[in-house]
Formats: sequence, structure tokens, C-alpha cells
Amino acid sequence: METKTRKGIGSHQSARMQKDEWLTPQEKALDLCQKFGYVTMNSPDNNGVTLSLESAKKCAMICTEIVLDDLKESLHISTNDNFHPHAAGLIGGSISFWNAVKTEIENL
Repeated sequence: METKTRKGIGSHQSARMQKDEWLTPQEKALDLCQKFGYVTMNSPDNNGVTLSLESAKKCAMICTEIVLDDLKESLHISTNDNFHPHAAGLIGGSISFWNAVKTEIENL
């Protein structure tokens, strides 16, 4: 079974999302790289210069590493501070997803 994440940025979205609104790790990797290219391209102070794919991949990789670091810290806290028993499993699933995204960014 392939791990997916919801489309969009925050986790505040409705849990009742349709199945087709979830991204695979490959889709998420491409989405992140495209967003970095788009944001840079439309920045008012860059004179229309866009990021190369390699630069966009580096930016996406930095973001992915930050997410993974935060998740790993959350996993450590959840296992040491008597959180709900399912917390570690949910965090572990997110770590697996973001590791897959990292691999897909490398493969772009």
C-alpha cells in the first residue's frame, strides 16, 4: 500500500477528503520542486529569473529534511512522554512518507 499525504499545506484540512485528493511521495516531490520554481519566478526582486531544477530540488530537499527532523523529534518525545499509544505509529508513518519524498526528489 502506497503512503500518501493530503494535498495542500496545513494539517487543518478536513479529514473527510476524497481519496483522489491525496498525493503520493512522487507527486509531493514534484509539487515541492514546482512550487520553489514558481515562487522564485514570481518574486518581485528577482527580475524574472527562475530556479533551475537542481536548485529547486535543493530547496525541496532542505524543506524535507526540516520536516523529517521535526518528526523525529516528535517521535522521540511521544515515546518518552506517555503520549497516546497510536501517536508513535502515526508519526512513524509520516517519517516513512517523507523519507519516500526525499528519495523521489533525488530521482527527479
